[in-house]
Amino acid sequence: MTSEIKSTLGYNIRYLAEIDAYNLKGAGTIMAKYFDRFESEGVRAYILPQIIEDKVKESFDIARRGYISFKNSSYYISGIGEPAPAYICARYDSSFKRLKPKKNKNQLMELITSPRDAFYLTFTVGMLASWKVENIEPLLLQYFHSDKISAEELGINDYDEYYPPVSDIRDSLRYIAIDGLRYYPSESNYALIKSLLKSDNKNVIAACKKSLRYMEKKLNI
Repeated sequence: MTSEIKSTLGYNIRYLAEIDAYNLKGAGTIMAKYFDRFESEGVRAYILPQIIEDKVKESFDIARRGYISFKNSSYYISGIGEPAPAYICARYDSSFKRLKPKKNKNQLMELITSPRDAFYLTFTVGMLASWKVENIEPLLLQYFHSDKISAEELGINDYDEYYPPVSDIRDSLRYIAIDGLRYYPSESNYALIKSLLKSDNKNVIAACKKSLRYMEKKLNI
């Protein structure tokens, strides 16, 4: 891949980090041809932003295919004591957000129906909520009550040292729900979010106030 990029575009890529650090205009088209040939989920994640940057026609299909491959790999859930795969899922999440592929909303919905995927694809969930995609409100309500989500549903247990731990995932899912539910202004959702204003967590209170202000405009409160 790097040889073709060098002979075609003149970029002399020696390290993977260079692909991630620089905008190599035109290289994304070449990278797209090699994307599925890489067995490493990390390498795929590193070259994906350049493919998105160059607006390769098949960008969404490549990103979706890549995420599904990641989901079915050993990278998806880190082993006990190993770092989380944030560098992988963050690149997929930002790619979907940047593409804004509204015509593919149903395919995106399929990706975020499990709690772990919603945790990995935070921006994507928020984008789908803003589009008011059918069936996302029940998911947001489920994630709001994240304390009811078991470790088994996240693919791990709650007694070994996994990163991120169950508690962090639950907290993030609740934030995702608080933010997303503002696009579904109803008396019940308003009351649900308002109930968290009694929280001891200042960040939770700030997130709730933001969503409540949005809903108040819609509900004329």
